[in-house]
Amino acid sequence: MMPDSTSKQSGVFGSVKKQVNSDFSSTVTWVLIPIGIGLNAMGDFIANTLKLPLFLDNIGTVLLAILVGPWAAALTGGLSNLISGMIGNPVQMAFVLTPIAMGLVAGYLARYGWFENTKKVIVPGILQALPL
Repeated sequence: MMPDSTSKQSGVFGSVKKQVNSDFSSTVTWVLIPIGIGLNAMGDFIANTLKLPLFLDNIGTVLLAILVGPWAAALTGGLSNLISGMIGNPVQMAFVLTPIAMGLVAGYLARYGWFENTKKVIVPGILQALPL
């Protein structure tokens, strides 16, 4: 007999499903995702044009992680990397998991209060700078 789809899910997957649903439940989330992709593209353009030794192509991802949540940030980072890989440098598509991981890490750190004041921001900054 098939389990009832309306039955309560428990455990890790039920918790993740609730978090994903809460991240994508608002229209604001769906409006901010393209804005985050645009911020990532602008950061990448500025860093490449000025030959800066910085990776500014994840500003929109981290901003969405703080404002909306980890899963929306992961989607933003992944889509941003795929789009920039299709339009510009195809090598970037090989690194699609990096902005997804950055969005998830920044989102969960924001959810647990690590972006509340200046002193606490140091820890997420160090974690985001570590190579994956």
